[in-house]
Amino acid sequence: MTPRLLEVNTRDLGAAVPGLSSYSPPARAGVKTAGSKRILVIDDEPTVRQVLRDVLASEGFLVTEAADGYQGLDCLRVGRPDMVILDLMMPVMNGWKFVEECRRIDRCGDVPIIAISAMFDVPGASPALHGLGVHACLSKPFDIDVLLSLVARLT
Repeated sequence: MTPRLLEVNTRDLGAAVPGLSSYSPPARAGVKTAGSKRILVIDDEPTVRQVLRDVLASEGFLVTEAADGYQGLDCLRVGRPDMVILDLMMPVMNGWKFVEECRRIDRCGDVPIIAISAMFDVPGASPALHGLGVHACLSKPFDIDVLLSLVARLT
C-alpha cells in the first residue's frame, strides 16, 4: 500500500527557534505515551535537532540524532527506527539521497518518513517525495502540534 503524502504548510510568526514554532506541551489526559518507540531525527541544524529531541522525548519517544544523511544511514545500520524525521536540504548527503538509500535497506523499506524543509517548494515536490515513499512533509517553520499529530498517526 502506497502512503498518502500530506502537505502541511503552517506558519507561526512568533517562532522562538529558527525552523520551529514555539512549543508548550498540550494537556493530554488519557493519551498513551509512545513507550519505547524510536525516532531518528536528521537535520544539519543543531538547534532544530535539540528542540525536536526535547519535544519528542517529552512525549515518550527514544530519539536518535544525525547531522546529515550519511550519519542517518549509519544510525539505520545500528537499529531500525519506528520513524524518521528528515530535513531535505543538508550538506554532505541531502534528504532526497538519504530517502533513496534508506529504501534500499531491507529492514527500513517501510519506515515512515516525515520530511521537513525551509528552503524547498514542499507542495511542488509532493509527487517526487510521495514516489520515494515519504509519508508527510512539513514546511519550516511548522507547528509542533501538527508534527506531533503526524508522528502519533504514523507510529
